[in-house]
Amino acid sequence: MSNKVIWITGASTGIGKAIAIKFSKNGWNVAISARRLELLEEISKQNQNVFSFPLDVTNKDDCHKVFTEIKNKLGKIDLCVFSTGTWDPKKEKEIDVEQIENVMKVNFFGTLNSIKSVEKYFKDLGKGHISIVSSIAGYIGLPFRGIYSGSKGALELITESYRMELKTFGVKMTTIAPGEFSTNIASRRFHSPLLKKSPYEKTYGPTLELLNSHVDKGDDPRLMARFVYKIIMKENPKTHYIVGAFLQKISITLKKILPDSIFEYLIMSFYKL
Repeated sequence: MSNKVIWITGASTGIGKAIAIKFSKNGWNVAISARRLELLEEISKQNQNVFSFPLDVTNKDDCHKVFTEIKNKLGKIDLCVFSTGTWDPKKEKEIDVEQIENVMKVNFFGTLNSIKSVEKYFKDLGKGHISIVSSIAGYIGLPFRGIYSGSKGALELITESYRMELKTFGVKMTTIAPGEFSTNIASRRFHSPLLKKSPYEKTYGPTLELLNSHVDKGDDPRLMARFVYKIIMKENPKTHYIVGAFLQKISITLKKILPDSIFEYLIMSFYKL
């Protein structure tokens, strides 16, 4: 039995949940956080050494409070995996400013609140590891998901900065960008209804049909969990990791080497625009 402690946010479903179960099976003490306490408690009951700490990451005071509770209950924190994410494409297509703010508040500022809650602790300790779950969408601006892409892209950049700042204190930091996995966010993203009389009705319709055909073929979140575990075991992890199907990963390389006009043409053709 390991005496190591991991704190995972966004752990009630999808990738966060899979990571929690993986670390539990490998003997870690696992602190899980999300808004829905009933889902957290269900995971805790079904797995050993998993402890529930409900949390709204958009509340920075709540993040600091939960961090203190975990440290007091489990004695320490060795590793953090911040996997919080939200998105509602029904609103994004209509450029609803309030929804845009909510996506950024959860995906970007919520993750930043989580980082800030443990930063001083790890710096004083002289060690620790913070891993951020972003998205392949954070590398490429894709149609009908620009706000989500922007929120995740911001995480990629801020991690680069934070990593260099924290490295001198012995603290490791990485981002892990998954492609399409079968998660609640993916289901909401692709199975959202087409809004009648929307100016995007004609362009979004064919795209929605294409994406609906992909959502149920997403990779199992347990594959992502196994990848995360391997990364954590590395002595010197890289800054960025990308996890996904070949086509998803190669698209990032193509964006770097192709002229903008050609890459845009390929993306628009793929999405039938």
